[in-house]
Amino acid sequence: MRFGITSLFSFRPHVEHMAWLAGLVRQAGHEIRGFSCDIGVKDCHSKELRRNAGLMHCVACTAGGIRSFDVPRVSTVRREYRAPLDLPRLEKATLSSAATRMRTEPGTDLETPEFRTSQRKMFESVETVYGSARRWIAQERLDAVLLFNGRMDLTAAVVAACEDSRIPYVSVERAWFGHGLMLIPNHNCLGLGQVQRLSREFRDRPLLAGQAQYAGQIAASRFKQQNKLEWRLYNQNAVAVDWPGAAGATRVLILPSSKNEFEGHPDYDTPWADHTVPMQQVLEKLNLRPEGCVIRCHPNWAEYIGRNTGWPSEKHYTDWGRKLGMRVIGAAEKANTYSLIEQADLIIVNSGSVGVESGLRGKPVVCIGHAPYEFGGFSTHIIDENSFSRLDELGRHDAEMSIRYALRYVYTHGRRFTQFVDYVRAVTTMDYEYFGGADAGRIERMCRTGLLEADDPRFATTEDAESEIVALVRDAQWDTLSQWRDEPMIAAPRMKVARRFGFRWVDTVRSHLPRGDI
Repeated sequence: MRFGITSLFSFRPHVEHMAWLAGLVRQAGHEIRGFSCDIGVKDCHSKELRRNAGLMHCVACTAGGIRSFDVPRVSTVRREYRAPLDLPRLEKATLSSAATRMRTEPGTDLETPEFRTSQRKMFESVETVYGSARRWIAQERLDAVLLFNGRMDLTAAVVAACEDSRIPYVSVERAWFGHGLMLIPNHNCLGLGQVQRLSREFRDRPLLAGQAQYAGQIAASRFKQQNKLEWRLYNQNAVAVDWPGAAGATRVLILPSSKNEFEGHPDYDTPWADHTVPMQQVLEKLNLRPEGCVIRCHPNWAEYIGRNTGWPSEKHYTDWGRKLGMRVIGAAEKANTYSLIEQADLIIVNSGSVGVESGLRGKPVVCIGHAPYEFGGFSTHIIDENSFSRLDELGRHDAEMSIRYALRYVYTHGRRFTQFVDYVRAVTTMDYEYFGGADAGRIERMCRTGLLEADDPRFATTEDAESEIVALVRDAQWDTLSQWRDEPMIAAPRMKVARRFGFRWVDTVRSHLPRGDI
């Protein structure tokens, strides 16, 4: 096969990941063709994230891109190759990046003049990349494309070019827990189909001893806040607090996530432009008093992504909660979210990963909308007006089964959905080691079939070994669970993935700069 390789934003460590994939498929006898922006567009998500980013930002992005690795025959984005897209497709390609930059919350934020201007500013660049990618695919006679992300404007333009050229593509992103790569065939990095399919497939299959230990260690690292291989650490140096809601009422903890993180993606689509609407319906249908509710604003809302904090989300939920008489804990407050989970009787989320952590504590979880863990067995999902009847499931909640299912989901996400876990090993958030021996045929097969193969398809026939870890998680024995180490399951030779001579300085310089969207 002839694969195209592209990472139009030179975010670390993603370009290096693309270079490793390029080397992997080349070693298997496939051909590689690269595609680079090379200052071919005026505006893009990466520039808009930063204040006053100019030409030097583009020069640095090009120097840090795939041209600095051993990727052959790299084609360039050129403005003369611009090709038109109709308005709905332009809006689709730019919606996610504009929502992320502006950190929108309710759907009304998408109708403001400021948001429309932010989208329109990207239209020319999207059409330029789209036309250039169509030309690249045709001239190089590509069979498939491996690309970073796929949801932000320029990367979404490459996806549109692949779809219109009728060739498969695989989006590549950093893995949630650090090791391995997140590969999703024929969807951008937010696609839910593959992780949900694998989650459903393995939900009722017990874990082997080592698998259960892995999942338990991941749980421990999060509750001890030692998950340093993940992209962000939240709520650091937090302080345990007593439940601040009204005494005597059912304790409901509402843990909202930013709606803009998955805005516009069809896999997350619900009828509600504002998630406070179904949250309030859940409370009413369960006869729960608002004064017993606590809203813990996401700590991420106090942090900058590019130019903006998440103050629109914090204000939206704060105004709603206080209007109903709820206790609201601000994003910048040091209240320990995990101590609140421990004290709560019910957790309400909207697709955030805290739903998994709540399941690991055996809590009943109601999730507004779709989520990667929707079919994991430990959460109740309200996805439309007809699904409120699912709230009856809460009366049959089994805390121990919730923990068991959550552990299985953690393993499925970390070592089945995530690919090449033994060959791409995170040392820090930004630094990786690579090992030889990975099966490049897996990439070829996912391009041909559109399906992911489980990175580790094994499972146990009894719950005996798994039950030991379930008991430790139930009792919050984090120190014991932390003693297990996630080591590769195979012995493989180390591989060197390095920039070409003359570009080695790039990583030294960039190690002193903020990463990605910071």
